[in-house]
Amino acid sequence: MFKHAKSFRMYNVPSTDLQDFNETHECFTGWGSDFLHEKYGHLQFDSSKQFVEKTGFDWHNMVRQLVQKTEVNMIDAETFEIVAYYATESDWDKSNDLCLQHQISHGWQTFSTGIYAVLNK
Repeated sequence: MFKHAKSFRMYNVPSTDLQDFNETHECFTGWGSDFLHEKYGHLQFDSSKQFVEKTGFDWHNMVRQLVQKTEVNMIDAETFEIVAYYATESDWDKSNDLCLQHQISHGWQTFSTGIYAVLNK
């Protein structure tokens, strides 16, 4: 089995005025920037179950069949790790290709505004 892990954080995003989170805007300071962290802070999670509930995490239909097993681990109150297991490295490559072809963010069904990847393993 081939294992791939990626860690994420999520900003405490306002319900209106999302300009600071628009990656195509010329003033976007970047995910993980001091500006976004100081202005919005990160959501805090008590458990991996709470993370799944708050973010609605699920694999996108186009890649779900390639993922054999999923683990959601808390690294700290602000950081969670998603570990995906694939039958082969080739299946992981296929998943990445599908994400690129169909603009699927990190393979998620719905990738909410304010979530960003912080580490890759």
